[in-house]
Amino acid sequence: MESIHVLFIALAALGISAAGIGRADGEPSRFRSPQGRFDVAFETPTLSLSMDPEAPADAGRLRFARYRVTFYPAGRTADVAATDFFDVYGQAAGARPTPLEDLFKQILWSPQEDFAILGPEKWPAGQGTSGRKAVSLNPSTPWQTAPFALNDSSLVWVDALKVAGNLQQHCRWAVLEFDGASGKFSPIAEAA
Repeated sequence: MESIHVLFIALAALGISAAGIGRADGEPSRFRSPQGRFDVAFETPTLSLSMDPEAPADAGRLRFARYRVTFYPAGRTADVAATDFFDVYGQAAGARPTPLEDLFKQILWSPQEDFAILGPEKWPAGQGTSGRKAVSLNPSTPWQTAPFALNDSSLVWVDALKVAGNLQQHCRWAVLEFDGASGKFSPIAEAA
């Protein structure tokens, strides 16, 4: 009987529970990147905000979940990059947050996984926070996050670090190239 108590104490000390062997309570689920280089976790941020600080005051009526999206080298505990993400899922009383697996599936990956492009934050039209965000996963780049406004359906990978696509914002229509080495856009063509 004493050896059973010692076993349970040892398991508790290691953070192993009967409900989830190998997972500590409250540890977020991780998803593996397509090439298996990174694990992605949608974590609860340590600093609680009631809304996106860039959103207009009337956005408080919207329902959303705030996550800290953290990228880890596969199987490791030290992160490579992290950024905030708002899952805006509506105003209806019965609206529910998007399942984490679906949020993960919305991530676009560069060919060698040097950067990832998060799914869109679906703030209502006219709010500058709508759109996607690119996150650098390469420690040799000088940037960590950058807005990414290119249309998903038009993306063409030029090479492992560059992607071109259409931009349609308000009155601006253009074809731009995003450089994953610098985290910046350069114009290819613009409509008059």
